[in-house]
Amino acid sequence: MNSSVVIPFLRCRFPASHRVFGREEVDTRTDAGFSAVIQPWNATDTHGFDAVQGSTSEADYMAYVQAALGQIRQGAVKKVVMSRVLDVPVAEAPEDPQRIYAALSDRFPEAFVFWLTHPVYGTWLGASPEVLLHRQGHQCATVALAGTRPVSTRGPWSEKLCDEQHVVTEYIAELLHRCGASAIMVSAPEPWRAGNIEHLRSEINFKWTGSAGALLAHLHPTPAVCGAPATEAAALIGRLERHRRKLYTGYCGLVSQEGNEEIYFVNLRCMQWFGNMAELFAGGGINSGSTAEEEWVETENKLQLLRQIVAQH
Repeated sequence: MNSSVVIPFLRCRFPASHRVFGREEVDTRTDAGFSAVIQPWNATDTHGFDAVQGSTSEADYMAYVQAALGQIRQGAVKKVVMSRVLDVPVAEAPEDPQRIYAALSDRFPEAFVFWLTHPVYGTWLGASPEVLLHRQGHQCATVALAGTRPVSTRGPWSEKLCDEQHVVTEYIAELLHRCGASAIMVSAPEPWRAGNIEHLRSEINFKWTGSAGALLAHLHPTPAVCGAPATEAAALIGRLERHRRKLYTGYCGLVSQEGNEEIYFVNLRCMQWFGNMAELFAGGGINSGSTAEEEWVETENKLQLLRQIVAQH
């Protein structure tokens, strides 16, 4: 899943606490000096992006989760991320989704908010809380982000959510060590707000002397969007999910013209824009502590704010 594609147009706003390239926002239509790229979930998937897929029913999603839990109990995987789609009609379709982009920027201040167009993949918008890779020279950073609950939740994080985030952190740290990264530093997990929900997030800083492309080939897909072990989890996703993820759980990024800085974010909290319809995507990490009912509610929480933005703008 590794051959990123140049994007003709990307407008993006960086998290309020995470300025990149010394700026808050980049628009490749007017800002020179940047190359923008995307990577679909499946790099060989280049057909059918012009079609609305139809919403995933509650019954179908819960069946995905039950089947995944069966594989976890058998020891085939430790964790797997199951996703769903939701088609939302747009009452008054604007000529372009400028209002959606503005609303996402307002409601997700700590996310990478993006709006992109591509002749094959279409128009997409999103508000991703997850850095896949930020490289400045040989100094690099990524995050382990997993576990989800409403921001109104009080008290300690549940064992299930802590374990979900720990799997991602452990996987990435071990992967970086095997790949030859050095000076690997992992922070303790802390809550990270993303709209109406929050996640557990650990920062992972390290040094890397190879190319970013080689590192991305190892990092993507992380257990936060796929599962662990990655190969087995990806195969299970391919068997169970009836929809195509398209750009969801791929990544999007920018490279400076000088090549000394680049950043990539995982395509989460995203939608494909069809003008009169928006197709929204969300998913949840399934482990041994999951229940189908709770996982459905988690995806509903993730979709809630996106659905409101589409309906109101």
